[in-house]
Amino acid sequence: MGSEKWKLRNPKKITRNLIPIPLFFIFHFLVLISSALAEDSINISADHLEYLRETNTYISKGSVKIIYKDATLNADEIRLNNSTLDAIATGNVIYEDTETIIKSDRVELNLETKLGKIYHSYIFYKKENYHLRGGELKKIGEKSYILDKATVTTCDADPPEWHISGKDIKATKHENIKVRNATFYIKGVPVLYSPYFYAPLIKERQTGFLIPSLGYSNTKGLIFNQGFFWAIRDNMDATFYVDYYSEKGVGKGLDYRYIVTPKTNGELWMH
Repeated sequence: MGSEKWKLRNPKKITRNLIPIPLFFIFHFLVLISSALAEDSINISADHLEYLRETNTYISKGSVKIIYKDATLNADEIRLNNSTLDAIATGNVIYEDTETIIKSDRVELNLETKLGKIYHSYIFYKKENYHLRGGELKKIGEKSYILDKATVTTCDADPPEWHISGKDIKATKHENIKVRNATFYIKGVPVLYSPYFYAPLIKERQTGFLIPSLGYSNTKGLIFNQGFFWAIRDNMDATFYVDYYSEKGVGKGLDYRYIVTPKTNGELWMH
């Protein structure tokens, strides 16, 4: 009898123990799904919002603001396909994420891949303080942009004290800016021309053009300094300078530095 009781009680005991286990996993599975959906959810606010069920599309008008992940898209009107996350924004468009600000009249952008086209564009790299203004801008990757023609400057003034104008510009966040047929302007006046311009977009030591500087002297007149830094090795580098003085002409310079040991180092400066 005792043996039969054990057999009867044991299945009941096992059943009672098994029931909470799948519920536990289902509960946590639902929590994970809810967290994922909340993290990637799209927040839309506008004066007027219309939903087209046939195409799963939202049409937002008037002070439209869309927040998705780390990016915010503002415009007068935005048409968003909720299935593909393709967005068409028009009128006073401002796109901003943690590293970039983009302003335009019209933006065609996929919110997930961040690929698309930007017309009459302005892009600002926050960390490096680079301002790019141009015509049509294509975002070909999460970090890469191509502009048919544009101006580049680190000057915050409007209009800037200096800028570089060129064609076929390619900018890659945290890497570099490449410009063909580049012309250096000082206060709107062309000063120097270069078939190719390269500038790093990182803070680390890297070969490339340095940020130009602008000044004025009573004896030399308007001064424009442009340097090119060459990171030869970890313990050796050189900087080549081309200086323009409106009253004196063009000057050239070289600054070479090396370190062999903490006590053995040197610098050669020529101008």
